[in-house]
Amino acid sequence: DIEIIDNNAWVSTNNGIIQLELDTFKYSHYVQSHGIGDKEYSAGGLFYDVENNILYAGGLTGLTSIKLNDFKNIASRTDNILSKISVINKEGMVLRNYFNIPQHISVNEGNTLLIELGNKDAAIRSKSNFTYKIEKKN
Repeated sequence: DIEIIDNNAWVSTNNGIIQLELDTFKYSHYVQSHGIGDKEYSAGGLFYDVENNILYAGGLTGLTSIKLNDFKNIASRTDNILSKISVINKEGMVLRNYFNIPQHISVNEGNTLLIELGNKDAAIRSKSNFTYKIEKKN
């Protein structure tokens, strides 16, 4: 699930929570050692309480509440970057790869957007991927 808060995309994944800065595409990857309650979070499991600036994330063992005012100062891995964005059609064929930060991405309904995040340091080469199918909302 994705919540857009103050030009940051917060993404729940099966390996923690990712905060992606939408203007630079730099990201922070938060796991249990950063103080979040679970390792694995559910798709569709994020809710943002605007009034109290709290992000709620549903995980395997329950609900985690993240007070974003306090959480922004927690250190996470550095030098994390956007590695690649791919647009994939319904048949699984890659239509386009973006290796730099795109100004605009064109996708059609039914296509899948694959976002690959990594680390500049080849020795670390941490990687997180997440995918989203583009569907028309009524």
